[in-house]
Amino acid sequence: MLVSHDAADGIWRLVGASDADSSTGRIGHLHHAVDEDQTLIDVLDLAGRSSAARAGVGQLWTGPP
Repeated sequence: MLVSHDAADGIWRLVGASDADSSTGRIGHLHHAVDEDQTLIDVLDLAGRSSAARAGVGQLWTGPP
């Protein structure tokens, strides 16, 4: 329900409906996440140091752009 884009290293962080936990985190290509959730296309133009969130699956993303 949260997407952030880090300016320093260019890494994207995607947090789903459950709490973020380093023991369950995964590293992967961003395009795989988009394949699973097409609504991520709406936030791929986030500038570095930006984030967007939504209240639930199917809800609109809020925050930048």
